[in-house]
Amino acid sequence: MSRILVTGSRTWTDRHTVEVAIREAALQLLKAGDDVTIVQGGADGADACAFVSAKAMGLPVVAVTSLAHTRATESRHPSGRKLADIAVLDERIRALAPDAARLLASDGVDVALLVPV
Repeated sequence: MSRILVTGSRTWTDRHTVEVAIREAALQLLKAGDDVTIVQGGADGADACAFVSAKAMGLPVVAVTSLAHTRATESRHPSGRKLADIAVLDERIRALAPDAARLLASDGVDVALLVPV
């Protein structure tokens, strides 16, 4: 499985550019017979563009985000919802990436892998 990481400015609004980049990268991987997952941080800007674009293309999307930060901040979405409100917390991060989970825990960072539904 290949993962395409999308990261960038929180003020980025050009979804078309993000969509073209994802489409080009994903098509190459899919032609090679690989599965593709889009990974983004669940923030505004480039991450949000990646989420919308990937979902429109039917690609799975995961967001790696800090639940501590999510709980400590107000939603900026008109609905009042946050990513964690519309996603499924995937505890498999500890099984899939135990070294990363240990490193994050040792730094006191509360990070979870969220799989948007």
